[in-house]
Amino acid sequence: MNRVFRIIGWEYKIRVRSKVFILTTLLFPVLMVGSGFLSGYLADKEGTETYTIGMVDYSGIGADYLERLETEIKLEDGSSMFNPTHFEQETDALAALVNEEISAFVVIPEGIMDDEVPTYYARNLSNMKIQSGIRGTLSRTVVTKRMIDENINPILVNELSRRVHLDLFEVDKDGEVEKGDKISGFLIPFFFMFLLTMVIFINGQLLLRSVIEERTSRMMEILLSTVTPRQLMAGKILGLCLLAVTQVAFYIVVGLAMGTYFDLPSMPYDSLPIVFAFFLAGFFFYAAFYATMGTLFDSEQEAQQSMGLLSIVAMVPMIGAVYFINNPGAPITKILSFIPPITPFMMILRVTTGEATTFEIISTLGLLILCIYLTIRLAGKIFHTTVLMYGKKLSIKEVWRWIRA
Repeated sequence: MNRVFRIIGWEYKIRVRSKVFILTTLLFPVLMVGSGFLSGYLADKEGTETYTIGMVDYSGIGADYLERLETEIKLEDGSSMFNPTHFEQETDALAALVNEEISAFVVIPEGIMDDEVPTYYARNLSNMKIQSGIRGTLSRTVVTKRMIDENINPILVNELSRRVHLDLFEVDKDGEVEKGDKISGFLIPFFFMFLLTMVIFINGQLLLRSVIEERTSRMMEILLSTVTPRQLMAGKILGLCLLAVTQVAFYIVVGLAMGTYFDLPSMPYDSLPIVFAFFLAGFFFYAAFYATMGTLFDSEQEAQQSMGLLSIVAMVPMIGAVYFINNPGAPITKILSFIPPITPFMMILRVTTGEATTFEIISTLGLLILCIYLTIRLAGKIFHTTVLMYGKKLSIKEVWRWIRA
């Protein structure tokens, strides 16, 4: 056991001092915070570009619509974002669009008051700002015209239909009430899930590269003269796990400091131990696979290609993050919580949203620990067989025979 601890210490010291680890650990919070502030800043910017917009009107509301289009949406300097122009025929507007005289044009049908759908034409449909402005002003124009036709005062309606806002409070299982907001309710689960994904892929790659380099440089032969293959693999996995814990601890401390400085909603401290348990279990699970891949291949490129399928599986929670966070108690979310490669991600999400029951936490954590034990045993068998094999192409049939041995 003392030899395993020495391997753990060696792996940890050599990795934690590397420039790549230091830069990655320090720059990640800076990049995340910077990108968040930049996104928020750009989202609040009103823009500086004026767009020439065409209109073909068959309904009779064109004059009111052009006035709204020109006066309601402003740029930063107070000028209008849209410079609207009227066309008698669609062919004229289409020619102007092709000649780049206008950015887009809208055709207002005669029956728009009876829900006939208008049409929008542009050279590029990716500019959502133009579409949103045209749709919003056209909708308000139609609604106002309908009110006037029914002898309803639109100004009075707008005054009486002011939106009602909600003050949000979160109540825990003990009945404690705390001020909350919907942004933190989404960001905290997503942050922990994204953090696990990042740590798995970054440190998993380090483990994969370490095993391959030591095999191809024949360093393994020297190491195996003093330890067994299983001790060596266990030491490497635990060393990388300690490295991952160091990274996560640093990120949490930075997050807490920033949350205190900017007066952001606090993290769910009562659930942090459970989150940490799933975090460690998830890292162990994937680390065993990365270590196994390192013993099966002689080049990092081949190993990474083989890890592609597992990487796709690990990305499923990130791809469906919005749905899973909004529906932590949905059947599909619960089912995915019991599928081992996805379990740590889904349970971290459900624990931080407060939707995981005690039974689900215990059962999924037990299932994950069992899978980790079986995976490490499996990796040990393969590692023991292939650790000193060089230059031989392995077949699935041959690997399966080792597993069954």
